[in-house]
Amino acid sequence: MVTCFLTPILINRLLPIFVLPLGLAMAVLLTAVIFKRRGLIVVGIVILYFFSMTAVSDRLMSPLENWYPMLEMSRCPNADAVMVAGGILNASRIRDGVPEWTGKRFDRGVQLVQMGKARVIIFSGAKDPLRSESEGAVLRRIAIQRGIPSEAIIVTGEVANTAGEARELRRIAAERRFQRIIVVTTAWHMPRAMLLFHDTASEVIPYPVDYATGLEHRISPLDFLPQAGALAESQIAIREYYGLLFYRVRAAHRRAS
Repeated sequence: MVTCFLTPILINRLLPIFVLPLGLAMAVLLTAVIFKRRGLIVVGIVILYFFSMTAVSDRLMSPLENWYPMLEMSRCPNADAVMVAGGILNASRIRDGVPEWTGKRFDRGVQLVQMGKARVIIFSGAKDPLRSESEGAVLRRIAIQRGIPSEAIIVTGEVANTAGEARELRRIAAERRFQRIIVVTTAWHMPRAMLLFHDTASEVIPYPVDYATGLEHRISPLDFLPQAGALAESQIAIREYYGLLFYRVRAAHRRAS
């Protein structure tokens, strides 16, 4: 029973928790309790407070979101296909038999096809232990309901993360001879996605959506108050930086060998 939950996608989500602010603070506080070190309690609280400030989370998130410019749909070049990155569905929230999804990735991908910007839409075959079918299979049915022809929809093979999506997209592009692909994903995730997707076709166009920060934001005293949302954004941003570093180091190692 335990083994079935130790899937790559679950491991990929769980392991980084222990090096992110919340997990790190909990580890420090637990160590303080076990070894009765009051000084470590202060360290744990400082970690939580620091990364729970909007003044900090925005500074972490903004460089990621502004890495690639926002692209208006009307100015998006035509392409052979649009790839909608996975991680949209929330398997634990189901209404009327359909899992809810977060953000605009699915809607933007469908709209790009409906506007004639791409001939084909590609969904991720990400599989969650809480779902009996892949995310792509669910989104495929919804896309057909939105008017997208079934022959214009591709679902990748089962993947565990963005790197897996890149491998599948590379295979599909080679088989279908796609030259230009639009990648739709969250703005803060786009740098890591493009690092992995850049060689999947002759040209890969980033289409970032779902921005967490605004273009202009003046710092106010409220930005220095602890907020749960700010802590969540700090965690997301730091995880993305970890991912960028990991894949760049791995790429450098491969070139060196």
